[in-house]
Amino acid sequence: MLQTITSMRFLALILWNLTRDDVNWALTRAFKRITSM
Repeated sequence: MLQTITSMRFLALILWNLTRDDVNWALTRAFKRITSM
């Protein structure tokens, strides 16, 4: 679980450097994916 959180934070940091819109979209998909698990 901890490794997953670390990976998500890492991906979020990269996406944040791109555009905020991409971050919101990526986080939304990520949360949906996690909750579907």
